Amino acid sequence: MHGSFLILTSPFLFYAICTPDLVVFLACTNHHLKERLHKRAEQQGRPDDNPKAIDRRLTNFKQNTIPLVKYFQERELIVTLDADRDEEEVFCDISMTLDNKLFPSKKPAAGEMRNYSD
Repeated sequence: MHGSFLILTSPFLFYAICTPDLVVFLACTNHHLKERLHKRAEQQGRPDDNPKAIDRRLTNFKQNTIPLVKYFQERELIVTLDADRDEEEVFCDISMTLDNKLFPSKKPAAGEMRNYSD
């Protein structure tokens, strides 16, 4: 079974696509987000990654995203991953989460009966 999924990065994305079967929310502290954005500004020379703009974007994100997170939590559609880690670790967690949802294992869970006629 292939389902729809959403990686929650923008509150407006939800309204544009569909009701997903899975939402991945990357939880990250403001401190870590600011570090990443400042690093991006240095590497890419982005003028929109200045401290004032970053603070404004983070405030806007929280105001608009927290209600969506709650909405998806109430429907048990959200998986929250710790994004305050190395990018490779986060990527691996996202990949495993999506694989588990889109391609569930055919192995029986502990205590579950297996149908040998398959």
